[in-house]
Amino acid sequence: MCYWGWRFPYFYNGGFWGMPLMMILSGIIWIVVIFAIIYVIRHFLKEKDHNNKEELLNTLKIRLAKGEITSEEFEKLKKILDL
Repeated sequence: MCYWGWRFPYFYNGGFWGMPLMMILSGIIWIVVIFAIIYVIRHFLKEKDHNNKEELLNTLKIRLAKGEITSEEFEKLKKILDL
């Protein structure tokens, strides 16, 4: 008969706190993974939005240079588009 196995059964296989601790740790890991995925997606969307704003501003500048819009219209559109 194994003395340690018979006398102290909770020291094997993680003990009494093994399963609750593993559940808590796995929950934390999943939360970190989900936030990392959300961060990456938002980062790429923000970068895409930034490039889109630059393209809009360049288009407005080209229209202003061609004489399609006046400088007042340029400023007004710039404010509307939040550029």
